[in-house]
Amino acid sequence: MMNYFYLRIKVAILLLIFVFCKININAQSKADFGMSLMKERDYFRAISIYKELAFFCTNRDSIIYYHSQIGKAYRLSQKYELSILTYSDILNKYKLADSITSSVYINLGLNYLGMNIPAQAIFYFKEAQKTDTGQTPLFYLGFVSVEISDWKNAQLYYNQASGLSPLSKIGILSSTFCKKTCDADKIPAKSPVLASMLSAIIPGGGQFYSGHYVDALQAFTFVAAFGFTSYIAYQNDKTKNSNFLLTGISLSITGLFYSANIIGAERTTTYYNQRQRELFTREIREQSYSIEK
Repeated sequence: MMNYFYLRIKVAILLLIFVFCKININAQSKADFGMSLMKERDYFRAISIYKELAFFCTNRDSIIYYHSQIGKAYRLSQKYELSILTYSDILNKYKLADSITSSVYINLGLNYLGMNIPAQAIFYFKEAQKTDTGQTPLFYLGFVSVEISDWKNAQLYYNQASGLSPLSKIGILSSTFCKKTCDADKIPAKSPVLASMLSAIIPGGGQFYSGHYVDALQAFTFVAAFGFTSYIAYQNDKTKNSNFLLTGISLSITGLFYSANIIGAERTTTYYNQRQRELFTREIREQSYSIEK
């Protein structure tokens, strides 16, 4: 009878071990599946997997990891507000190791950079420096400096990051980007003031100067057409000794197109300059965002 009792206990223990191992294996396989979904950029399915894992998980470190992956997936899918909420929740709920705290701050900074709020991004990258004296915060401070065309600080941060570990991936990139930003003064640029002056003298001249030839032709055509219409209206009103109402209307329309032509010249030049900066920094942007964090 006693042997039968011990046998039942052994069977129960073995069943518990089997169930426990099966749960762990299932959790591990799901975690691997979530990671593969992240690599395939199937972020919303990955979020579902990590939410399920976090819900059933009892291990604190694993829960933090799953929520971090959820925040990352939201960021990579450009759901920046949801990502910020997720990372902020991690900071508020858990006491984190320095490396994890730094990672959370870096991701928060990247979210604000994605939302085009560079000042807030700088704040979080500098917060990351408080728990991480390595290359990563410096690298991203260099990156946000590039995004706001602060070339001097970009060179400073990249140089510091490169000096800490020259042969690491971030060190090599930092060295490359530091050299690239030294050539920022070679970025083609045109003067919005000059463009406006050219369009004031010859309608469409500023657009032509900026390389927007179709816009230049349109501006010249519209201003010239309505200018000629105004002249015809004036001659007609003068012949009929009218109150020049038609002339006034025609001149008003011509003035609107003439003013729009000058404003358009300034804007097309500004767009040209922005486009040139974007082309110059494209490699930096693409490689900076490709670093897994």
